[in-house]
Amino acid sequence: MKEKFWKEGKILAHLITTAIPTDPAAITFLKSNQGKYPTLDITPFVAKDLYDTYILNKRNFICPTDRCNAPVTCRSIDPSSKNKPTFVNQSLSTNKHVSTCPYHPDNYDSVVIHKASSSESFKYLKSGEIISDLSLIRGFQPLDSSTTTKTANSPVSTLDTAKKSNKATSSKTTKKEKIVRNHLKTLEDHVEMYNHNPDFGILTTQSKRQIPIKYMFKFLKRNVLFQELNTLQYSYIYYSQAFLSETSNPYVLRLSFKCPLSVDDLTIYPSLIVSKDHIENEYPDIYDQFVSGVETEFKVFTTLPFLKKHISPSKIYVNFSSFLGPTDIDPFSDELFYNLYIN
Repeated sequence: MKEKFWKEGKILAHLITTAIPTDPAAITFLKSNQGKYPTLDITPFVAKDLYDTYILNKRNFICPTDRCNAPVTCRSIDPSSKNKPTFVNQSLSTNKHVSTCPYHPDNYDSVVIHKASSSESFKYLKSGEIISDLSLIRGFQPLDSSTTTKTANSPVSTLDTAKKSNKATSSKTTKKEKIVRNHLKTLEDHVEMYNHNPDFGILTTQSKRQIPIKYMFKFLKRNVLFQELNTLQYSYIYYSQAFLSETSNPYVLRLSFKCPLSVDDLTIYPSLIVSKDHIENEYPDIYDQFVSGVETEFKVFTTLPFLKKHISPSKIYVNFSSFLGPTDIDPFSDELFYNLYIN
């Protein structure tokens, strides 16, 4: 992912791994607890813990580099957020970092990745099999906290399973070997793993052998209609560049994909209606850029199938369907939120 975060109007998130809060209460708290927080720059997970009590706004952060006060936003900091908290640049179209800052786009290659970053959190992959929980008929589902555990800095959930072994011990008795199977349970987890190492081997619910995770990702043009889901042998994650636009409904926004489709001799660009509150809460950097009037492209990932609508022979829409039936996905539903991710 060695792209400049603001180059050509296309943005890249998940670059800044720590940031300094600007709320006076947060600064006082951190200085009073230096045994636990030796520096003022904190991870997004700590920021989420301090949110509402010491940190009052998701935009109240600056770059952790000395003498660089570039504004930083923490995505998904609210307790109700569906994704993991992450730091991103508040300004997506204009660089705000000083020239000597490692987060300045000209110095991108020199950025030292923090131990809590996604690339480091994949070092747990020493043993066991990594299983994708993406379902061919349901997509991604809300996490079940009663059956999985998930650490703050780890992108995976782990399930401990006991497997009987036929190995004889000295007393000729059998014993149980505990095998830990790691599960990638969310779309965000899959995207981060794919960005970290596209060749990493993963098991799917449909495959009994490992495949590179990159095989799960396809350009949006390869997506299928809801009625064609039963023709697929494997589950896929589709991606495309997109941008936001307003609708006649003040509570929703339109995601328009820059992916031309040929439908009945017409060129159609698919679109998706999504809750405005969801975009503002989960992707405040993108929302702020949108309301400022600057059109910005970003990469969108989804597992939802297409839904084709014939209005007239010369007017056809391609939207996105629920997994439950050939109907528009609810813009306020968890089904949409867990099957849509903006990187």
